[in-house]
Amino acid sequence: MKTLHFINAQLPSGEHSLLVEDGKIVALNPVSVPDDAEVLDCNQKWLIPGGVDVHTHFGMPLRDGITSTSWRDSGEQALLGGTTTVVDFANPESGEPLGDAVYRWHTYASDTVVDYGLHVTISDPSDERLAEIPDLVESGLPTFKGFLAYKNRLMLSAEELEKVMFAVRDAGGKLLVHCEDGELNEKCQNELIASGKTAPKYHPQAHLPESESNAIASLVKMQEKTGCPTVVVHLSTEKGLDHLVHTPIEREVCAQHLLLEDSIYKTDDAIHAICSPPLRSKKDMKAMQSGLTAGQIHWIATDHCEFPLEIKKREAKKGFHNIPNGIAGVEQRLLMVWMMMVKPGKLTAMEWVELCCTEPADRCGLSGIKGDLAPGYDADIVLFDPDIEAITNVWLRGELVVENGELASDLPAGKFLQRQF
Repeated sequence: MKTLHFINAQLPSGEHSLLVEDGKIVALNPVSVPDDAEVLDCNQKWLIPGGVDVHTHFGMPLRDGITSTSWRDSGEQALLGGTTTVVDFANPESGEPLGDAVYRWHTYASDTVVDYGLHVTISDPSDERLAEIPDLVESGLPTFKGFLAYKNRLMLSAEELEKVMFAVRDAGGKLLVHCEDGELNEKCQNELIASGKTAPKYHPQAHLPESESNAIASLVKMQEKTGCPTVVVHLSTEKGLDHLVHTPIEREVCAQHLLLEDSIYKTDDAIHAICSPPLRSKKDMKAMQSGLTAGQIHWIATDHCEFPLEIKKREAKKGFHNIPNGIAGVEQRLLMVWMMMVKPGKLTAMEWVELCCTEPADRCGLSGIKGDLAPGYDADIVLFDPDIEAITNVWLRGELVVENGELASDLPAGKFLQRQF
């Protein structure tokens, strides 16, 4: 592999040049450079680490042959948006061993063009399934997910989730939790359907703000009892954040809840914003921004889960509850946060890098590998031009994958990342 010498750059930590050998960063402002190094003049543009999105659903089977956008297509979107690493979710089928689900997800990701890790969903709290957790942690899969939502599908009772939390804690892992009150959601959904309110615009009324805040309040008590390292994913409400600020529970916000508000549900475009949790009020959105700037939220992800619009429209005829939940975001995240948070002065450029790259990597077991421009890290590098607000070039492990805003003709294969705490 080539030796690359990036010069005349602006790095987050203040350096102006960077040396890459064999796909790894070996020096910042190097004092000596091999004679055969390829010199890349950055013309005073910025170099930042490749983005790390630790909440995606690429190529996810849902039901009846419905699958989210493939690993290849979603990965290409990620690269164009400056994200070189994702952590996706392996979701076991009923009765399926956790390790079998992981193997199945590796087959789905066989054509990935981004590096990836996997969280493992636990919807079966049986002793047999929980006994698999230590081996998964040992094999580089230290993060798991539990749901307090989706009754009769993924939802765990409080007692079941506590059981999972004890098992994850004892294995040295970390648990991500989808915090919505599944019983309340089910009640609201059934009432809406019974009254004929089945259009897409009614989706948020089946996912009320108090559904999230109530679930978070319950989770806080469970975490206090179990001591399990815990994350609330896709936080979206002010009251939910209020429950968390004085706890050790980590907090993730997704770009849509940070930057968008719920007025779209009053329009004919509501179908484009069917996600759970749904987009919230402007007051909640502002609370997410304030929480982020105050250091009360720890990283920005996307929950990227894109389904073709024609499928959403087809399923909408059966009611909002049949529309596949999920929206895109992995391509837009870095630039949206730049334009709507950094440019207005709500975040510094360094905080932008930390929240979209360094923190998610460090908190999900990728410290020393991804999320920073430092010796020993993978050479995942993004060339960003702040004057035109564009990501122009991207390198994955030293290989050029985006040039002048266009995908390279021959993309290298992504690789699976073993993670550890």
